[in-house]
Amino acid sequence: MRLNVMFVRSAILALSLTVPVATAQAGPITPIISGIGDFWLTGLQDVIVQMSGATSGSTVAVAPHPLWEISHIGTSGADWISYAYTGYNEGTLAPFAQGNANYVMSVRESFTAMAGSLLTLTVWADDTAIVRLVNMTNPSSSVIIDHPVWANSICETYAIGCRTWNSGSYSRTFGVSDAGNYDLWFDTYQIGTGQDTILNPFGLMYEGSIDETPVPEPGAMILFGTGLLGLASAFRRRIKK
Repeated sequence: MRLNVMFVRSAILALSLTVPVATAQAGPITPIISGIGDFWLTGLQDVIVQMSGATSGSTVAVAPHPLWEISHIGTSGADWISYAYTGYNEGTLAPFAQGNANYVMSVRESFTAMAGSLLTLTVWADDTAIVRLVNMTNPSSSVIIDHPVWANSICETYAIGCRTWNSGSYSRTFGVSDAGNYDLWFDTYQIGTGQDTILNPFGLMYEGSIDETPVPEPGAMILFGTGLLGLASAFRRRIKK
């Protein structure tokens, strides 16, 4: 029996040296949440310059409309944000801007993705938003939450809106070739035409995280499982001798 135990230990050691199973230590979980001080810039530069005096800057927290999603505030730490005080019954009315090229405010959030990192994201906006994932290491951009229908209504009901049941969501695990530096761009639109911030407030809220806990590559797991099966078969044959 002692020889059998030694055989198993030796076989496991050999298997661990030949099968490329991920062994990295668990990494941090970084929150991705909207809040005071996030960086924004605008696509409606002339209008925003007239209203706020800038084409980019730091976000402020705004007052949510009573119908907006608010249950996540205080749990994730996310705030409704804007380029100025455009929230419910506040002093700045965001300009009307319908269409993919005419966002009012784009908020940028940066993060680093290691191989195996998991990105999760939930987004609300009034009236709506389109979210892009931009690879800053190997420059490329893709829309990850789209807004396919423009209904010109207060708080859109497609893809991303302002209420609990019409949020936009996204989840992705990054492979080895995807590791690098990324930006999330939240292009936010005001498509309602109310003439005050009681009828037509404007804001954005999002929450999520990048979890850097490594996930073994599928190929490595298959190899490891095949190796274990082979080890078990060899052990059974040795016992029968």
